[in-house]
Order: sequence, then structure tokens, then C-alpha cells
Amino acid sequence: MPPSSLSQPPQARRAALGMAMVALALAAWVAIRPALAQSPVPGVSTSAKQASARPSPEAVQALVALQNWPERLAGLRQTFEGQMQLAVNSRAWSDLKPQVRERLGLQLRDYMLERFAWPGELQGLVVRSYLEAASAADVAVLRTFQESADGQWLEQRLRPALDEVEFALLDRARRDIQAFTNTGLAETMDTSAPLAAPPAAWKPANAHETAARRLLDVTEMKSWQRQLLAIKLRAIERYDDAVGRFPDRRERRSRFAEGLRNAVSVEAYMPQLMAQLTKALGEDEMARAIAIETSADRSQAKAIDHRLGQAFGKHMQAWQRDTLFPGLRQIMDAARQHRPDAGT
Repeated sequence: MPPSSLSQPPQARRAALGMAMVALALAAWVAIRPALAQSPVPGVSTSAKQASARPSPEAVQALVALQNWPERLAGLRQTFEGQMQLAVNSRAWSDLKPQVRERLGLQLRDYMLERFAWPGELQGLVVRSYLEAASAADVAVLRTFQESADGQWLEQRLRPALDEVEFALLDRARRDIQAFTNTGLAETMDTSAPLAAPPAAWKPANAHETAARRLLDVTEMKSWQRQLLAIKLRAIERYDDAVGRFPDRRERRSRFAEGLRNAVSVEAYMPQLMAQLTKALGEDEMARAIAIETSADRSQAKAIDHRLGQAFGKHMQAWQRDTLFPGLRQIMDAARQHRPDAGT
């Protein structure tokens, strides 16, 4: 039986929602490609490009059209919706009436559809970021690469496959963190019980899996590791706020942090990631992707992507803070009025 509403103080409910919203902000940095989360490439100079003429709005619009932003934003929106639903379905919100929960789900969906519509406000953010941070030469380099056979293949074949793996990774991590949070905020808890040991290091079983691991190493591995670390650190911070009411809070905090360290990592999820990636891409396709990703043309494009990603990231964070999150909080606060403990 779930704990009564009186056993779930406002701090615990805010922790469930707060961790969800933090995860949304972090997800935005990795779900949009190729503009975000790309590491700069050593040895590629952009100083001459930065000093050249600014791009025209028409050239930027043409580049943005090549980058398939509507599909990327649709995937990001679905991730956001799933995370909010996970928060609402957590232990801290278990006393929400079924009809209120259903209505809340529809409101969240409609709100996300409105905010992530394309064309719309996010299209303006993308174009503005490119106009501010890119030179005309930058735009020409990116357009040339994306219009090439290799660029189109990456966009149409590799990117969707990696995006699916990435969304699965983030979804698994968020669900695991939520499970640890629910357990760690239970009224009674055996803090002396042994935690599960970290999984054994994953090793490829064949040439296909070896290629898959190499592909992740030259594309997403470092980005995913950074993002999971940031999500875990923020989750620990939120958990610290919520667990303060328990007399054994020190032991709970220690178990929570150790549990996340052992269970929530790219390496821990590697069997699932490898199974999904090898199903999506053949060994020959992986070899082609690795060759493209390590080429000089791709390295030059990545360096420009990194700079544009930094510009877009600043605008995206401000948009989340000033537009997206206030609307989400308003919807969630309205739902709280229908809780048994409303006003506590």
C-alpha cells in the first residue's frame, strides 16, 4: 500500500517533480543533433571563419532545413513528456485521483505539442543562435558536408539509430533513478542490507559488437557519460533535500549515492545498448560510419557544430527557465489542488 498523503511532505513531492524537470533540461543538451554536445576537435582552426562576413538569414534557414530539426524536436518532446509522466506516476504523487492524473497527462501532452511546434518559437531560437555564432564560411562548410552523400547518410541512417539508443539510455537511467528515489524515501528502510555490486565490465562477443563499441567511442560515448554524471549529481542533490526528515538520513544518502554509482552508467547499460545498436546497424554500416566520423571533413564540421551548440544551449536554457518550466509548474500546481493534502 502506498504511503498516505500525510507521509509525503511537500519536499518529497517537489523532489519528484524537481528531478524530472532537471532531467528535462539535461536531456535537451543531448537529444538535439548535431547542434549540441559535440566535443571540439583539436587542430581545427576557426579564427578566420569567425572574422568573415555574417551569414544571411536565407543561408541559415537553408542549413536549418537540411538538419531535420522537426524530427529532432519531436524526439525531444516525447522524452520530456515521458519524464513528466514518470514524475506524476512516482510514489510521491500516488494519491492523485485517476481522473485528475488522466487529465494532467493530456494537459502535459498538449502543452508540449504547443511549445515544440515547428515552425514556432524554437525555430526562432535555432536561427537566432546560428546568426549570432556562425560566419558565412561556417554555414557554407556545414551545408557542403550535409548536402554530400556522406552527410546525408549520417543524417538519414546513423543519426536515427544513435538517437533511438540514446533515448533508451536516458529513459532507463531516469527510471532507475526514480526507483532508487522511491525506495530511499520509504518510511521504513533497511540501511544495512547489501547493495547490488557494479556489473562486470562489458566485453564484445564478436566483430559486430567490437565495431559498435568503436562507433560509440568516436560519436556519443563521452557525451553520454557526461550527461549521466550530471543527472546523477543533480539527483543526489535533490534527494539530499528530500531525505532530511529521516533520522537515518546519513545512511540513506550514502546508499542512494552508491546505488546510483553502481547501477546508473553507460557501462552498466552496455548490454542493452549494444543489442539495440547492432540490431539497428549492420557491421558494414558501422564501418562506413566510423570512416565518415573520423574524416577531416567531418572533424571540421564537428568543430563548427560545437560552437553553434554552445550558442544554442544558452538560448535553450533561457527558454526552458523562462517559458517551458513555468508553464509546466503551473499545470502541476493546478493538479495539486485536487490532492487530499492540498495546501500543506
